[in-house]
Amino acid sequence: MARYIYQWKNTDRGRRLFRTPGRSAVQPAAAETETVDYGSLLKAELVETADARGIDSTGTKADIIERLEADD
Repeated sequence: MARYIYQWKNTDRGRRLFRTPGRSAVQPAAAETETVDYGSLLKAELVETADARGIDSTGTKADIIERLEADD
């Protein structure tokens, strides 16, 4: 199963979400893994992140944050 890392980046066309290949399940995770503060993101950004991960993006902001944190 392929795993991806999702990162928000500022481009000349605005802020966009990029997907890059991540580590496979066999490789150990790095000690300096970055945690995302989902509460600081806008609902539109949370919806886009959830859609990119294949997670249900309906409901309130709190519902989406709960699903994203469960997926982490």
